[in-house]
Amino acid sequence: MSKPAKGVLDRVDKAADSVRDGIRKGIDSARAEAEVISEAGKKSLENIGKATKAPGNVVKAVKIFKEEKDFMDAKSAQGKLKPEEDKFHHAKANARAARLGPGGAAAATVLSVGKELYDVTTRRNTLEESAADLRADEAGRNADPAKSSEEAAKDYWDTVVKEKHSGKVISEKTFDLFGTRKKGR
Repeated sequence: MSKPAKGVLDRVDKAADSVRDGIRKGIDSARAEAEVISEAGKKSLENIGKATKAPGNVVKAVKIFKEEKDFMDAKSAQGKLKPEEDKFHHAKANARAARLGPGGAAAATVLSVGKELYDVTTRRNTLEESAADLRADEAGRNADPAKSSEEAAKDYWDTVVKEKHSGKVISEKTFDLFGTRKKGR
């Protein structure tokens, strides 16, 4: 085989190896995201029994989720919904519901997983987007009860945005978009 032909074959082999590596990484990433959703589903099933023991809190949790969804839908319709703001509202709704007690936390888990399963199956979200939403939901449910649900959600949102933007510090003005900071603080 001639040297030029051998060089071309070597480049083709390297390109094929690169494509195979990319496919493997994509499959590994999809498996990891599917695992997050699977674990959330298991937690949801475990919590259904808890939710039925406190029906009043379940109803309140559903109302909280509807309020947050309506608020986000309104901002989105006005073109004012920021890219990562969705995670703030996921964490906030779950923090508010969890503060209702076991029935609220259980309902929040069931509602969160159900919503994300719906979003994935209807292709409204990718696995990655739904896994990120579920992480925000869980962060809200597990937030420090000494903080308000808005402060807890803001803490999580700060982390998400900082990670997404390679550790850039977020300005105070950004926080004011959510009305979570009091003037003079």
